[in-house]
Amino acid sequence: MIRAQLSIAALAVLLAAPLAAEPWKEVAQLPGGIVVALDEGSVTEAMDGLDTVKLATFRREMPSGPMETDISVNCEKQLSRIRGVRLVGGGQVYRQQVPQTAGFTPVRDGSSEAIYFKALCGRDVSLEGE
Repeated sequence: MIRAQLSIAALAVLLAAPLAAEPWKEVAQLPGGIVVALDEGSVTEAMDGLDTVKLATFRREMPSGPMETDISVNCEKQLSRIRGVRLVGGGQVYRQQVPQTAGFTPVRDGSSEAIYFKALCGRDVSLEGE
């Protein structure tokens, strides 16, 4: 009896472990019910030239499958740079694209980058003149 209880308890822990380890956190929902999630385990800080930037991976659950975007964000200067985009599914990368232009651009209010900026910097993009 005790052995059966231990086995059930061990099974419950094993089943709960992947859920607890799941790093994706919903940060926004787009029209059509498309969820934008942040891989919390991917968030890091790094130096890019003289500036500190935050790096992370975001995922959108598109009708054709999950799309992951790797991004760099400069919170101080409100700049972002997409480092790569890939379509994934079942542990496979179906298509990957790395943008040819590696420069940072201003984060525009209402853009996808504004969602990434808010998730990583903890605030909305401030509009010029404010």
